Amino acid sequence: MLEAVYLDYEIPIWRYFYEEKTQIPKEFIYQNKKYKNGITIIQFSCFVNNKTFIKNKNFLRNLNKIPNPILCAPNQETFELLKKIFPKNHVIIANHNSFINEHFYNIYPSPKKYDMVINSSFLKLKQVHLGKKINNTAHIGYQCMGKIQYIPDYGFRINFKNNSMDMKDWRWLNHQEILDIYKSSKIGGIFSEKEGACFSSSEYLLCGLPVLSVNCQGGREYFYNNYNSVLCKSSEKSVYQGYLKLIDRYKKGTHNPHKIRKRHIKIMEKDRNTLTNKVIEIFKTLIKIPPEFNDLKNKLKYYHSNIGLGSHYNIDKTQHPIFYEECIKQGDRMKKATEILKQ
Repeated sequence: MLEAVYLDYEIPIWRYFYEEKTQIPKEFIYQNKKYKNGITIIQFSCFVNNKTFIKNKNFLRNLNKIPNPILCAPNQETFELLKKIFPKNHVIIANHNSFINEHFYNIYPSPKKYDMVINSSFLKLKQVHLGKKINNTAHIGYQCMGKIQYIPDYGFRINFKNNSMDMKDWRWLNHQEILDIYKSSKIGGIFSEKEGACFSSSEYLLCGLPVLSVNCQGGREYFYNNYNSVLCKSSEKSVYQGYLKLIDRYKKGTHNPHKIRKRHIKIMEKDRNTLTNKVIEIFKTLIKIPPEFNDLKNKLKYYHSNIGLGSHYNIDKTQHPIFYEECIKQGDRMKKATEILKQ
């Protein structure tokens, strides 16, 4: 997945998602020859280990051909791995779920119809079958890369007409319909072991739902704590026991939905600041301010008019945050410029 931000000063920011077996396209390398001063943000959105890069020689070979890469790890484990493998590159912790637009998900008081909601593709790696003992489950299901490996045979298949299991009766749900299911559920469930941060996991938390998850690696555990989630072994029995714990907490009023959401956003803002500051740090090495702008006032004017963070970002606003907007949210650009230039 490849996206780009074109800055007012014609320094592009490329945002690139590293997923399983991701290759760096020749077109991408060619395009970057035009912009030697560009910045490439690479978000690791899947589980990776040493073997990942041994197998993916294309990535290793071409990484040094792209400008100023910033490797964004989804958690501490991946951060340490990337620092070890790519010691000469910029490596930070900035989970890609931290760039979900939190304004698309909120807390909506509503009667609870379902004990649990699972928003998942029809892939076996999602291990949705582990929730079989929790029959009052709402399933939001969809195809991933055209694959249909497992359709839940328990609970309520919301996408299917009359709870059918026939794909002829399946349809996409719109955003509001998904939110309606979230607000009608007590907890969110997700059972894959090795995957990325998983958007649905953060969607649950942003809607104030505690999460039932199996022990996992790859990024979503980065947002979990003893308050907002229960982690269990990857078995039907353990998942059901975890479910009973969360339902007991629900009955006792242990979880404050607003606190769950607030804590998640706090981590998101931290990661956004980390990435924004790293981008600005690289800007300062790429941009030479002309001598006539030596005094602070003119420097600020020059920074504001020529190096302001962005003018366009070609990304689906309904699914992802806008990196450009998140940079702007750090505060007034002039104020940010003052902080930088006073250093």
